[in-house]
Amino acid sequence: EDNKDENNQENVEEAQNQEDDKEEKQETKTEETQTKDDKNTDPSNQIEIKDDHKGDDEVVATVDVTPSDLKEFNTEMTKELQKAVSEKSASLVYGYNITYDLFPADKLQAVAKFKDDVSSGYVVRYGVNKIGLAVRYDETPEDIGYNIHDGAAILNQTEDVIKNDYPSEYKELVQNLVNGLNQGEAKIEFAY
Repeated sequence: EDNKDENNQENVEEAQNQEDDKEEKQETKTEETQTKDDKNTDPSNQIEIKDDHKGDDEVVATVDVTPSDLKEFNTEMTKELQKAVSEKSASLVYGYNITYDLFPADKLQAVAKFKDDVSSGYVVRYGVNKIGLAVRYDETPEDIGYNIHDGAAILNQTEDVIKNDYPSEYKELVQNLVNGLNQGEAKIEFAY
């Protein structure tokens, strides 16, 4: 019987060692996949947001501005938005008073457009899980472009308000974003 107990103990230890080896291999495989994914990220789709209020230009965030290939984001309104921004330019206002000048127009995708008594613009997808308002005030001089206000900041959130990059998530936030930044009643037209 002592021999059986020793054999059982050895079998349990061997099974545990095999399980540990499997877990270690899985962890290594996951790390390799993550590294591979990181290497596949196109650097031209990464924008570093720097805090220009600090002397050292500290990077506060990196935004993946890879456009979505979903049809909801690739509409005539998106073409209209990109044309308007390329003619005027746009600055991303990220968080609170941190800006990224000359935001690339071809990375913006329209969710909706709006017009109120003092401004007009678009609700935009400006990156993966990123929503904002590209706004131009009526009194703005012709040579001044759009300001893209980050949606999380408008809604006083510290984290992204979009979690899964689904068109329906963006659409659900349109009214709150437009109301959060503008005064008065706004006319809204959805892209999809």
